[in-house]
Amino acid sequence: MCDDICNYVAYKDQPETWHGEDSDDWYSGDDANNYWIEGDSWSCPHDQFGESDGNYCVFHTKPEDVPKDVSEDELLVAAIDEAIKAEGQKEGQRKAEFVGATFGELTLDDLPSSSYDVWLRFDHAVFRGSFEMNNTIHQSTSFFGGTFESDARFDDVTFKKNVMFEQVTFEADSQFCRTTFDGNVLFGEITFDKTNFEKATFKNGGRFDGATFNSTARFEEVTFEDISEFKRATFKNHTSFEEARFDDTVWFDDAKFNSLALFRSASFIENVRFIDTIFNSVAVFHGAAFKGICWFEGADFKQKGVFLSATFKDSAHFNDATFEKTVSFAGTSLVDVKIVRSQRWTSTFRKADLTGADLTNVNLANADLEGAKFSRATLYGTDFSGAKLDGTIFGEAQVNERTNFGQFVSVTCGGAKDRISSKKNNDGDGEAAANDKNTLKGDNNLQVEQDDAQATERPLRVVYDPFGCSEETNNKTDCNPVYRLKRMANRYRYWHTTEWLDGKNGHLEVDEASKPESEPTTTDSGTTQVAPHADTHLRKAASTYHLIENLARHNSLPRLQSEAFIRRQEMHRLQYAKKRQFSKWLRASTARATLLFGESPWRVIGASLSVILLFGMLYPLGGLRDPDSGEVIKPTSMGEWLATVPDGIYFSTLTFTTLGFGDFQPVSWGKWLATIETALGATLLALLVFVLGRRAAR
Repeated sequence: MCDDICNYVAYKDQPETWHGEDSDDWYSGDDANNYWIEGDSWSCPHDQFGESDGNYCVFHTKPEDVPKDVSEDELLVAAIDEAIKAEGQKEGQRKAEFVGATFGELTLDDLPSSSYDVWLRFDHAVFRGSFEMNNTIHQSTSFFGGTFESDARFDDVTFKKNVMFEQVTFEADSQFCRTTFDGNVLFGEITFDKTNFEKATFKNGGRFDGATFNSTARFEEVTFEDISEFKRATFKNHTSFEEARFDDTVWFDDAKFNSLALFRSASFIENVRFIDTIFNSVAVFHGAAFKGICWFEGADFKQKGVFLSATFKDSAHFNDATFEKTVSFAGTSLVDVKIVRSQRWTSTFRKADLTGADLTNVNLANADLEGAKFSRATLYGTDFSGAKLDGTIFGEAQVNERTNFGQFVSVTCGGAKDRISSKKNNDGDGEAAANDKNTLKGDNNLQVEQDDAQATERPLRVVYDPFGCSEETNNKTDCNPVYRLKRMANRYRYWHTTEWLDGKNGHLEVDEASKPESEPTTTDSGTTQVAPHADTHLRKAASTYHLIENLARHNSLPRLQSEAFIRRQEMHRLQYAKKRQFSKWLRASTARATLLFGESPWRVIGASLSVILLFGMLYPLGGLRDPDSGEVIKPTSMGEWLATVPDGIYFSTLTFTTLGFGDFQPVSWGKWLATIETALGATLLALLVFVLGRRAAR
């Protein structure tokens, strides 16, 4: 060794001097934590290596030019020891810098500690041989922009201070098993090959923003005790966070998982965000525990999503999330969880498997649940209002009178009032900056309140129903009789229009391209062609009402069962009208008017009274003969007719009930009236017995 200083100088604007390609990667700055190289150049403070070409130190000499009897390990430890023993932190810091160095095989054991924080800087260094660091590192350490060409092992290392791996490239395997990071740790914009962080502990959180994992990434049983970030990270191969624990907020916003994403039994103690995250393969959250607020807003599940036996303790945001295949929530617990959703869902929960899930008081309003499975699920107080339920399976699911399929509305007469209100202790909307920890924790105080006193009942309607109610028309429909009369006056527009399909009634929207192009027409063969979407939505509405009907029957909810049955029959009646099957439509309309499809005895009684009154007013016009005197009672003026109407009603009542005391005898065409009324009376009385028996059977 000689006393001369190494001639190596790294210039920011000359990337080739520090193994770089772009001067922007130099990242000089005046950071409060001394993370970065100061200035636009750096000169080596170490002594020249006597046998090197170009008067460089051993650390800036090519590994192949270093004699085999020279140990880079020992020289490096000696240099660090010299830096620590230097007088003053500034002088010591210079001695601990190895910017742009080139190392062969390197093992660092038992690095000395110092009374002040000295940054070990390996910025832009290249490690051509295997690298191994052991035991406890008391100094802050930076590998910024470095390259590990061979395996790198940091197993069981404890970093007592800050450590930086930003923009580092691991070209081979990297191991951080059981590593403990006590200070800040930065892995931003890093590139991994195969990496393993099994059982590592991040006491001050971990930053992996923009990281790229080219091979398998293992984070099993990792503990993140503070805020952690994986924003814009790309996982190209299998990724496992199995049994990982996140004690504070964690971001996966805009991350991309190109292969299996495994979060089995992971614990998210605070908030977790998967906003706009893309899962190109299977995503497994089996047994995961979401104890804080979780966001899956805009997340795209290209393959199957598995949430089997997962637990949600706070609100879950699935605004515009997309499940392109199937999603399984079987055995999931979402008790008292608020599922936050936008007005228009995109395939969310379609074909989801929620078998055995506990969805007590969960808000699934407006969700797309077509083909979903709720077998043996607990649905007490669950809100399905506005949800798409065609093809949904509710086998042996448990519901109660608070389960909302659209028979409750979240407003009260005199003004709208939310049934579910959100309160935040902060003014933020959950989109806080990454470094704003307090704001993020504030979102955890979101409270869900259900005010049953404000839940006003309304007629049962499902989303496919052409006469359903949207949130915008709820207040008008339920509280404004004038609005209801206007609606009734135009309710038969469906005969020659399909406007209800395009959302003009404020209910169900269909894209322009999918609207029916023509009215129902009759072909030469006599068959009827119907606008496909109109018939499809009526069919879906009927199917959904049938589903609710069976579910209500299974759970002994006769009122809900009756409402669902009535609406199902009404959908069939509308289908007959759309298909121009007028005979079937007439029979259905008669059944609706006279007995409400067998559900209303009051309709039968009303129809019976109407028949009695109508025929009672007609009998005097035809004439009634008094059997005792043989006199025919037949009015010749309005006054005489009004005087004889009571006798006509008396005779009509006896005829309707087939009692026939013989007080009067109809004459002329009155005989035909009596015959017709007798038949109607027998029929309506039989129907009344049928309806009463049907209700009693429930």
